[in-house]
Amino acid sequence: MKISAISDVHLMRDFDDSARMFEKFISNPLVQNSDQVILLGDIFDCMVGNKQKYFSDHSAAIKLVQGLVDKLVANGGKVVFIEGNHDFHLRKIFRERFPAIEYCEEIYVIEDQTKKLFFAHGDSVEIDNPGHQLFRKLVKNPVFEFVLSQLIPYEVVRNVGESWSRKSRKYNELTEAENVLVREKFRQTAARFWIKESCHLLVLGHSHLADNYTANGMQYLNNGFFPQTQTFSYFENGQGRLVSIN
Repeated sequence: MKISAISDVHLMRDFDDSARMFEKFISNPLVQNSDQVILLGDIFDCMVGNKQKYFSDHSAAIKLVQGLVDKLVANGGKVVFIEGNHDFHLRKIFRERFPAIEYCEEIYVIEDQTKKLFFAHGDSVEIDNPGHQLFRKLVKNPVFEFVLSQLIPYEVVRNVGESWSRKSRKYNELTEAENVLVREKFRQTAARFWIKESCHLLVLGHSHLADNYTANGMQYLNNGFFPQTQTFSYFENGQGRLVSIN
């Protein structure tokens, strides 16, 4: 089985640098010929709540995704979307716009022959971050989804989301020493997950740090902050690797 996965593209506007790089990912021959393509969350910098106007704001990216879905489905494959912490509560509008996309809120599992592969954005499994886990509980509940989707105007959601996104980008400005600590924490996250789930491969995003880490026959992949790393995760013949779009 051939699987391509990407996280943390953080698309803000059509035709910006991130959008051009995302187009290169979509058109990559490995991606085009994958059996499954998994969008691992934070593909969009701010897409929260079931509001159709998101699709007009990202019309070029939506067209690219639709083209990929059409090709893969025609060849017996599929596209999977996993919620991130910047793009969630989208099941309803995705079901209407992309009925062929498999929508997943947290963890997606594939069994490929004798290997068990797990895919997640990363914030749901990240260890030692109780503040974010509390935040997830607050924003992922049905009451918050209803208020966000039905009562708050699109422009308000968009403005608040963009402000929140700007603050979150401080994680791209960490020192090298801080990056070492974050990378090690995510490796420890992977190690605990391997023990808990007995998986062979864990593919995450969220940390914004690229990594290809193997221990005791288990592998953890992360393509990092895509606009900087310009890589995606790829799995074939029982082994995962990071692939450059350039």
